[in-house]
Amino acid sequence: MPSVHSDRVVVLNASYELLSVVALHRAIAYLLREKAEIVAERDGEPLRSASGIEFPVPTVVRLLRYIRLPYRQHIPAWSKAGLLRRDGHVCAYCGRHGATVEHLLPVSRGGLSTWQNTVIACVACNTRKGNRTPAEAHLVLHRPPTVPTVQTALLLALAAPERDALVGLGLVAAL
Repeated sequence: MPSVHSDRVVVLNASYELLSVVALHRAIAYLLREKAEIVAERDGEPLRSASGIEFPVPTVVRLLRYIRLPYRQHIPAWSKAGLLRRDGHVCAYCGRHGATVEHLLPVSRGGLSTWQNTVIACVACNTRKGNRTPAEAHLVLHRPPTVPTVQTALLLALAAPERDALVGLGLVAAL
């Protein structure tokens, strides 16, 4: 049985641009007020109101009116959780599972925790690099660090079911 307070629903703008993720009860309120339409729904048991009305459980809704947003190209704040999502828990040097933050220019040499100066590394590669730059340690980055856009950060923050729903609709490419 779906939980109206903990289940999440992806909200798209009228243009199908990813806006946010909201609790199921908020998405249902949008639908009941005719501010949104269901784009994708969950298979299985529908929601039932106290009066017996059945309602499909949405996973993705689209607003019927376009919401004009202020310029959304600011850079999301750096965080370890965001870095792990950006790099997919994959070591930037060897491609194995990684969970440690690796500063390309070490903190001891003035490096900062920024999107451009950090990648995820496995313990072995992080230890091998130590207090050196990747070039000094003879390590090669498989991909350069990137600064995520707001849209990318929002996509990466989605749980697998929400991402899968958007991929299934063809609205985003598989990550």
